Amino acid sequence: MVAVDQRKVLGDLRIEQTALRNRLNEAFKGQNFTANDVGDGLAMWERLYESIGPTYKTRLADFKASSDSAHTDEMLRRWINRCLIPERFGPDPDAFLAADVAEMARTVQKRSSRESLVREGTILRGSATMWLLGKPVEHELFATWQFVPGQYFHKSVLVVVRVGEGNSPSLLALLNGPVIDSEESVFWGGPANTGEVEIKSPTDSIRISGLVVMKPGTLEFLVELGAFEVAASNDLDKLIREPVDERWHAAGGRIKEWSDAKTAALGDIQKTLWFRRFLDIDVR
Repeated sequence: MVAVDQRKVLGDLRIEQTALRNRLNEAFKGQNFTANDVGDGLAMWERLYESIGPTYKTRLADFKASSDSAHTDEMLRRWINRCLIPERFGPDPDAFLAADVAEMARTVQKRSSRESLVREGTILRGSATMWLLGKPVEHELFATWQFVPGQYFHKSVLVVVRVGEGNSPSLLALLNGPVIDSEESVFWGGPANTGEVEIKSPTDSIRISGLVVMKPGTLEFLVELGAFEVAASNDLDKLIREPVDERWHAAGGRIKEWSDAKTAALGDIQKTLWFRRFLDIDVR
């Protein structure tokens, strides 16, 4: 193990802490402040990493030269803006306020199954902008211990297999997941290891392995938030005849604003990284 001068490290940390306090004081004087005002700590981390030794300095240089570096930094800044910046100073005027999120969750819980927009067989499409951080908002229903990070829902198309009631979870099947068995034409349908399932339409079918399992109320909450939207058409026959990479568009998915296009491009990368990390699959 390489020894690092502890006094230098502690000294640098004190300097950074003082600088951060000054930046926060200045930011509070304005209308809002962001990760750029607060600082993301990346420069400090890089200095400490380089101080460990030449091998680590080389590794850092290689990482910074890759496209992954800029993307990772941007995701950190977005996480800071969502999770660390007080919402009254939040930089995104369209972001959900915590009180509104809580009220939406309560409204969904009170709604009866007859009032729900979601039924068995309903086709849903995932948002192109809300899944970058693995969940659309911060809420206990999306706690890691009960909700798998959902970057794979980015531009997803799903069919509802079962709507959860009581203690029974909702089940969904991803219809535009990657192929996991090219010889048998089996697609990845979700992270729950439920085995192979055949999703049938009136005249066709699609074979998938795995399903998405959600705690009761979570599916309806995601629809309420707009993270899932009911597809423009519920014609499963027509949808599964489309090429896999065109099904989101066929389900009514559109990107209308330039700002959304930029966010969607980041979501494309997040989705690729998710499948690479958790399934060791390259998705383009």
